[in-house]
Amino acid sequence: MNTLTPPKVSFFLRQSRGKSKELGALYLRIYYDGLNAEISLKRQVPIKKWNPTLGRLSGSGELARESNNFLDTIQARVLNQYRQLLDNNKKISAPILKSLLQGKRKTEIKLMELMDFYISQMEEYGGIKYAERTIQKYNTTKNHLQTYLKLDYQISDISISNIDHDFISLFERFLRTERPCNNNSAMKYLKCMKKVFKSARQRKWMKHDPFENIEIKIIPEKRYFLSKPELQAIEEKAFSDPRLQIAADMFLFACYTGLSYIDLRNLKSENIFVGIDGYRWISINRKKTDTSSNVPLLPRALKIIEKYREVPNPFCSELLLPMPNYPLYSKNLKEIARICGIKRNLTSHIARHTFATTVTLANGISVEALSRMLGHKSFKTTQIYAKVVEERISEEMQILRQKFENESSPKLVPKYVKSQ
Repeated sequence: MNTLTPPKVSFFLRQSRGKSKELGALYLRIYYDGLNAEISLKRQVPIKKWNPTLGRLSGSGELARESNNFLDTIQARVLNQYRQLLDNNKKISAPILKSLLQGKRKTEIKLMELMDFYISQMEEYGGIKYAERTIQKYNTTKNHLQTYLKLDYQISDISISNIDHDFISLFERFLRTERPCNNNSAMKYLKCMKKVFKSARQRKWMKHDPFENIEIKIIPEKRYFLSKPELQAIEEKAFSDPRLQIAADMFLFACYTGLSYIDLRNLKSENIFVGIDGYRWISINRKKTDTSSNVPLLPRALKIIEKYREVPNPFCSELLLPMPNYPLYSKNLKEIARICGIKRNLTSHIARHTFATTVTLANGISVEALSRMLGHKSFKTTQIYAKVVEERISEEMQILRQKFENESSPKLVPKYVKSQ
């Protein structure tokens, strides 16, 4: 009986008698619905370079890259054949998949198959290399592509060999008009596609680059942050609903530490240490940029840690704070903004921007120190915050300047009635 679980594809080495002891013959094993099928791939590789756990060659040399790309191609073909049999309601078994693979007809890789393969490769890292939100962005890109194919082409999939410059240009127009996405959202989805196609070309699945002569331009967005009165409004509000109070505390903690959502959610007790100044600090390796970040714990952030120290964490006992999942956190922050009279949606980015501006730069912390605390790879990234603070100071000084000008302007002197 066939199941909806894809076949398990693995690779292994086998040494033939009389052959060199340094080389092993590559074999493919397909496991499906209780049955195995093995195929010789007619290739030999150095046994010392073979990693049996990964089923790939170790190292970054030309031989390793070429061989691993070859194995990736074989794996993708098996999965593609499985999906075709499943879509056509045909019988599926390991021997059938083996015979299809050994057949002379070459199976073309299709777009949805390529997206599934790329996303599955990301998911295999288990959050080590790719953040959950990054994987979600690629899944969203795939969903947009599926809708685009259905609406504009009346098909469910397309061979990657048929994707050209016009396909990409029309997909961009679809994102801007049918979704609709703003410029930066559309560009981010195109960047995802471009990386997927680059990976396909590296594996020799695509010979052409459909993104050639297509410009992907991200427009710098205005960085919003909370003013001191807005920050105080959240701090001074006592929420009767525990879920809102937790979300508010997590947001405030981010405002006083500059941690991103993913870094805050992964925060553990082992990330807290006593610095050379005798005070407690946070030390993390930023998930997004893989750079170190050391932040002194301000009293208000420390107070939040102490508040939840004895509270059981419903998500993971090793985590320091009860950070909810992102959709729930975003929903609660919108409600908090409404209750506190804040005229914009609160996000984890706004909390980080607030730390950079209202909490640090506006209180005399240098841009250099801020850059180290935020874990920025480029100092130019941090300078954006300094510019934002300068713009705010300029706006406030303009109001003050106008006030002084009004006070110094000549006043109308009333005409006195001549005495009789």
